[in-house]
Amino acid sequence: MNACAEISRQTGALVLAIDHFGKDESKGTRGTSAKEASADAVLALTDKEEQPDGSAIASMKVRKLRNGPTGSVTYYRLPEVGIGVDDDGDAITTCTVEWDLVGQLKAKAAPKARPPKVAKHISIMMQALGRVTLPTPTEELRKIVYEIHGGTDGACRKAFNEGLKDCDLERKETPEGEVIEHLDRGF
Repeated sequence: MNACAEISRQTGALVLAIDHFGKDESKGTRGTSAKEASADAVLALTDKEEQPDGSAIASMKVRKLRNGPTGSVTYYRLPEVGIGVDDDGDAITTCTVEWDLVGQLKAKAAPKARPPKVAKHISIMMQALGRVTLPTPTEELRKIVYEIHGGTDGACRKAFNEGLKDCDLERKETPEGEVIEHLDRGF
């Protein structure tokens, strides 16, 4: 872990160390406990969990967060995406992370409870943001949101505008045109 800290110090980059649990997850990662003790954060990615409606969603739990709260859970899916074909004609695939904030609310709610519409706007915007780098042209992000939403123009427009607001994003004019970026709250 000292090597990771030194790389981070010299480059200013975030350094992630990836490990796995032993047979008993409650005992932490395999090997010395010093690894988790010296880490600023420990995120545990778990297998798919059965939901009240019978579907399965994977989760990321905050096991440790130096100077912050622990125990929160974020759900996600890993849809397979084709990225090409190899020399033998076989598909080359990878996966993308789709943060499932709607599923997270469903997991906490009683079965068949409908999550608030704002959660849908946030989920759609978070999925769209996973496909771009901010700042990004407004029309590019709008096109992705409309594609994910799949509803009428009016419903898609509302999801886009509410998603901007709920995800602390703002429109900004640049010489190249309008872009979307994170809202600067001056903190």
